[in-house]
Amino acid sequence: MVRNIPVDVARNLCADIVIVVNLVEQEVQREKLQTATQLLGRSTDVMIVANENLQLESLTDKDIRIDVFMGDVTTADFERVPDTIPMGETAARAAADQLAKLAVPAEQYQAWRTAVTSGQDIEARLAAVKFEGLERVNPAYLETRSEVHPGDTVDTAKISAEAQRMSALQEFQSVSYTLTGDPASPTLAWWPKEKNYGPSYLSSTSACTARRTATSDSSSTASTPARG
Repeated sequence: MVRNIPVDVARNLCADIVIVVNLVEQEVQREKLQTATQLLGRSTDVMIVANENLQLESLTDKDIRIDVFMGDVTTADFERVPDTIPMGETAARAAADQLAKLAVPAEQYQAWRTAVTSGQDIEARLAAVKFEGLERVNPAYLETRSEVHPGDTVDTAKISAEAQRMSALQEFQSVSYTLTGDPASPTLAWWPKEKNYGPSYLSSTSACTARRTATSDSSSTASTPARG
């Protein structure tokens, strides 16, 4: 919420030209704001948009702004991600002339790419996978759904896809992760941000699944009470 479009951060990192991809959503119709949850979500959106506009206003003539018009796709429509690819492509092609001015010869780009990725060809494997910062959701339940496990090769694409699947759960607002420790054998820590509204219990199905998978001697995993 603080830096959705971190133009100032890019400038502080010595960027001469900033390329911004700005996702433009449709205006929310008043008649669609019927519940407390929808109103709370809208109040958050207003704060985010205000911050984004402040950053966009700082762009100069040298910078490039690419507006991607999202139509009826919202930030909560995770299952519609494939629908957004043509939208992004259309917007990028519309800015092709501006982007072409920043192009470098293929050999120069390849030399740069090789330099920045030279240390990324080591096959690292996850030493452990942890779930941090949870207050209501049982980590044992998340472990049963996860497709990323200790011993797996570190694959950022797979980890990012797992983060996207996890963030689609109704209990979470967003999900981030960190890789810490030995680069050859890092620990993956998930940091799900639980929604700050709604009841503090899992659905009956989720809680029962978590209890079945948690071992009896696991003192660090607490079963979350459920109705039903």
